[in-house]
Amino acid sequence: MPAPSAHISTRLPFTTTMIKLPDDDADAGPSGASSSQVEPLTVDPGHPEEPPPEFTPYEAEYFTTSSGNIISHDPHLNTDGEALYRFLLAQSLLPPRTYLHCKATHDETRTRTVYSRDSNGATRRREESYTETITDFDFLVDISQNFLPTPDGPVHWSVADSDPAFRGRMFRETESHSGKHRARRGEVNKFQRWSKYREGHGLPPWAPDSRAALDEGEIYDMPGNTLMSSKTLRQWADEYCASPKYLKEFTYRKIVYGWDFEQVTSRVKSLVRTSLTSNPFHLLLSPSSNYHIHVSLRHDATKIHVRPSNKFSRLLSKTWLKVILWILFIYPFIWLFKRFHRMGGGRWEVCGGAWAITRYEPFTPTLVPTEEEAGSKQPPPGYDESQSAPEAQNSRLKVTRDGRRVVRQGITEEEWFAKWEGTILRAVRQGYQSNRPVTQPWLLP
Repeated sequence: MPAPSAHISTRLPFTTTMIKLPDDDADAGPSGASSSQVEPLTVDPGHPEEPPPEFTPYEAEYFTTSSGNIISHDPHLNTDGEALYRFLLAQSLLPPRTYLHCKATHDETRTRTVYSRDSNGATRRREESYTETITDFDFLVDISQNFLPTPDGPVHWSVADSDPAFRGRMFRETESHSGKHRARRGEVNKFQRWSKYREGHGLPPWAPDSRAALDEGEIYDMPGNTLMSSKTLRQWADEYCASPKYLKEFTYRKIVYGWDFEQVTSRVKSLVRTSLTSNPFHLLLSPSSNYHIHVSLRHDATKIHVRPSNKFSRLLSKTWLKVILWILFIYPFIWLFKRFHRMGGGRWEVCGGAWAITRYEPFTPTLVPTEEEAGSKQPPPGYDESQSAPEAQNSRLKVTRDGRRVVRQGITEEEWFAKWEGTILRAVRQGYQSNRPVTQPWLLP
């Protein structure tokens, strides 16, 4: 912090001004005089003290990949845990992008005429058949616009101490009061299977590893059950900055939850297949069994990577260079250095942010007074559970095991499908192909 620009004058004559410290009153005697000798400070009245400069947040250097991920090699983020913590919080405000990718292809056998010359120089002609892959349609539907608004940013989460995760080494570890322990292969396989199931069915990352998590009312957003690690995000940032490894990496993941994504893709795929098999024009070109239909979810801008600022680490962040190193069989030796050398690599994948398409929140019933009650000065009657029977039949309402009532906020899978079904059928029948996502129903770019 720059020193105040107060000018201390040494010229004569000068004016002396007493500066009273906060502890002067405590040291003063009954007469108000200080019991300690205080030397006066000389301040030139012609040069008043200027206010300190305004605080400006640190702007770290980073770049964005083609998939929307953020990579930073800023040296300050590798030495200051507070700067890394603030950088992750700032970048986490940018939501990920989620698309529904629909594509269909079929193979057609065609013939072509091939001319060749024999040893005598005579020209010969023959018919040759070949197979060509034809793309029937290929388009994207933007789902990101259905994210619930989050004025305060995403829900921050961290892995539990018992979960096998990368905690600074090149292999997964668990953590306990006695320190970190390498996870067994069975634990890792079980955790990976559960993670795949959890993300495919749209469960939040803090959902417990049990079938009880299917009781959706049990896992609605509550601030107390999302940060499951015994360490805070700031503590993880400090641990990363304290590591001297050359090829270390801190990764912050953005996860989308709230939909059963496998149900959505399965339903859209069934819709597309029905459209193709019921269209005489498509059946004329190719039998329905020859169609290869691909419907999947694509998530972009889901990771924030922080890596060291040395030249070696910066070079390895270039995809084209990494491909060349693989072709030249050099990268396997780099991987061995990262994996086994004590100053090689280290991965931190312990936290992230969650963005919801739908989520469960506590249900607060709202009573609508009748005309007589509205005109009456008497207070409305107390809440009666019997009045909520029609509401309990609503698919958005759930009752948890401990009796709490929760309501599902946001657009559901059924509502989205009813809204977009016609647009998807239209794109399939028109053979629509574009890299630009469709953002509004019935409006193809």
